[in-house]
Amino acid sequence: MQLATMALGELAFVSPWIFAPLVAGLVDALRHWRDQRCLFLLCLSLPPIALFTLTPLWGGRGQPHWTMPGWFFTFALMGAWINELGVSARALRRWAFVASALLAAIAGVAAVQASTGWPWATLTAGSSFPDPMLEGFEWRDLKDAPMFDRPPSFVISTKWSDAGKIALALGPQIPVFVLSNDPRGWAFLDESERYIGLNGVIITPAAEVTSTLAVARLLFTELGQPQFYALGRSGRHEIALALIPARGLTHRLPMPYPTAAGR
Repeated sequence: MQLATMALGELAFVSPWIFAPLVAGLVDALRHWRDQRCLFLLCLSLPPIALFTLTPLWGGRGQPHWTMPGWFFTFALMGAWINELGVSARALRRWAFVASALLAAIAGVAAVQASTGWPWATLTAGSSFPDPMLEGFEWRDLKDAPMFDRPPSFVISTKWSDAGKIALALGPQIPVFVLSNDPRGWAFLDESERYIGLNGVIITPAAEVTSTLAVARLLFTELGQPQFYALGRSGRHEIALALIPARGLTHRLPMPYPTAAGR
């Protein structure tokens, strides 16, 4: 299933009307692999495409954009294939116009979908299908939560992907940390030990509040009652969050990476 998702993701990243001729150019180059020019481009394109497409077979979830450096070199192979076919310049211009128009239309629908939820909310009404564009929704209304009437000294997110949305919503005056085994770059933006003794707010998905409390109790002198807050588009409650008052940080947040001090 993940392998199919990876392949479909690559198709979506490039767009079907460009992906198809890219594959055709790649197949044509395989037929002419004795040509040193084709062989050179095949050596640049096939390894990253094959390696990262098949990553889900032996590793975790792959990301379609990992293969894009390989697909980049297939554009030259596509050009050689089209030239070999003898396609007229007029036909190529028409194809380029249609491809650009389709891309603009899809981008427009995606922008509307990310900001309003339409048309996905209408098409999937009454079903449990997740909204693929919800990840692109800004959490700007988070700053209106009663918890932030008095800005805390810092905020802790339990997911690195949520931390960026939180930081964007609250502004640069409130530092954001990530309490997770996978904090990514958030581990290096600031030193949490500078905030020992201060109060903060922990933001976690509402469904994970119990596990978050169990971990956070080891880091603070006192945790307040979680306050639940919902975000969404067009008045819908689509993202359920728990905001936990955390008083008196006792020591630096655990990180899976060494700090600047080598700890």
